[in-house]
Amino acid sequence: MEAARADPAVLERLRERIRTLQAAPRQLLSVLRTGLAPVDGLLPGGGFPLGQVVELGGEPASGRARLAFRAIAEAHRALRLAAWVDGPRALYAPALPPLGVRLEQLLVVQPPEPGQLAWSALQLLRSGAFAAVGLDLTRTDVRLSPPDSRRLVEAATRSGGLLLLLTPPEAPADGTLRLHVSAAGPRAMRVEV
Repeated sequence: MEAARADPAVLERLRERIRTLQAAPRQLLSVLRTGLAPVDGLLPGGGFPLGQVVELGGEPASGRARLAFRAIAEAHRALRLAAWVDGPRALYAPALPPLGVRLEQLLVVQPPEPGQLAWSALQLLRSGAFAAVGLDLTRTDVRLSPPDSRRLVEAATRSGGLLLLLTPPEAPADGTLRLHVSAAGPRAMRVEV
C-alpha cells in the first residue's frame, strides 16, 4: 500500500500555525481541568496532571471522550495545542466546539494501521508541542504492551504533556492515574478514581 503524500502548501500552513501558537504567551499549567466540579474535585490538584498518563476506562458512550475533550479545551484556552490519535476513526468534529475545543488547535491523527496508534501518540508526546494527546484505543483490538506503556509514561513525563488514554473495560492499561467512567443516564456519568 502506497503512503499518502501531504500537500506541501498545507504542511507549510500547519508549520506556520504551530510557530504562531508556540510564540504566543502561555499560561503555566500543572493540571487540565474538565470544568466539571464533581469530577475535578476527585482528581489530584483539581484536574488531570500534566506529565502523566491518565487512563479513562469504560464502555463507549460512557462519557470518557467528553471528559478528555473538556481537558483538551482547557489546553486550548491557555493557547496550547492538543492532538487526538483516533484509533476507531469515529471522531465527530462538529461535536467538539460546544465542549470548548478549538478545531484549529487540534491535530487529528488516524494511522492507517492499528499497530501505529501507540507509536503515533509516542511521537506526538516526544515532540513537546502538545499540552495534551488523546489516544483512543476503543474498538481497535490494540492492547498496549508493558514496553509501550513504559515508553508512553516516560514521554509524557519528559515532555510535560498529558496523555489521555481511552481504553475498553476488557483491556485496561497502565495509566499513572486511572478513572473508570460509566453512563449514569442519558446525559450523566459516574466517575470512579
